[in-house]
Amino acid sequence: MINVKPTTNHIKTIKEHKRFLEKWDMWDFAYFDGKDYYFVVVYTRRGGKITGYLILNKDGYAPPQEQVKSPAYHLISYNTKVHNTITILVPRTKSNVSPVQLMSRLITTYKNEILKDHSYLTDSIEKILQRNSEVEKYPEVIKEIAYTLGSYQRHITRKTGFFDKEFLNKMEDEFYKYDELVYKYGIREREIIEDYEKLLHALQMDNIDINRKDKNQLIKLLRSRISSIEKNLKKSLESYEKDEYGKEKFIDPNNIKDSIVENIEKSGRWDFQNIIMAKIRNK
Repeated sequence: MINVKPTTNHIKTIKEHKRFLEKWDMWDFAYFDGKDYYFVVVYTRRGGKITGYLILNKDGYAPPQEQVKSPAYHLISYNTKVHNTITILVPRTKSNVSPVQLMSRLITTYKNEILKDHSYLTDSIEKILQRNSEVEKYPEVIKEIAYTLGSYQRHITRKTGFFDKEFLNKMEDEFYKYDELVYKYGIREREIIEDYEKLLHALQMDNIDINRKDKNQLIKLLRSRISSIEKNLKKSLESYEKDEYGKEKFIDPNNIKDSIVENIEKSGRWDFQNIIMAKIRNK
């Protein structure tokens, strides 16, 4: 494993680029481009606001900005994936699926009673039950992705101390499985909202002879699901389908993952070029 602690030369160069009242932190991993190892130093001020970046090689020197542009992009991309795994994916592995399970149980229990006078709901009920079955499995699918990404991170922090472009590509491919999953989840929920509404409307009528407490519980669950789709899900889908200015992004329905990856990377490159580069202090 390479040394990832700042050396005397690193600290000297870091302090030469440090500004008044700034704090600094050198990330404990490096990017290897086949010739040299590159490290990121982040400068911050009160409140944790990032004020600058410095890219150093293994000898503690700050190469020219043009030379470090590609390593900087890969280092920040890697760190973003690690951060998002911890803050977004890991919490989703603990998603509470009990409301989904309860909805399925209630629908299954009273399916015959519901269909007795509302046979037109046959397809809708089957679609909802199938959809709920898929949703129940999502935390485990996300957990598998998160665990794989965690193993990649541990490989770097405990074995090598660095990553290269090939390793980053592998990590990004795994992470984008989550984006694909989230987007497809949203699409399916958006497509099935009419079925939720049809069932809800039927239950709100008084001619379905089922336990009142269970009926009210099912109505509550359906309303909550519909509300979530109309509010939270709409926002989630728009993050994939529109840019920050509201312009539509192209997503090929036959190649969703590649479309999402292309859009995310395009946005990432724009952010790096227009936001990050201005903060890189290599001359």
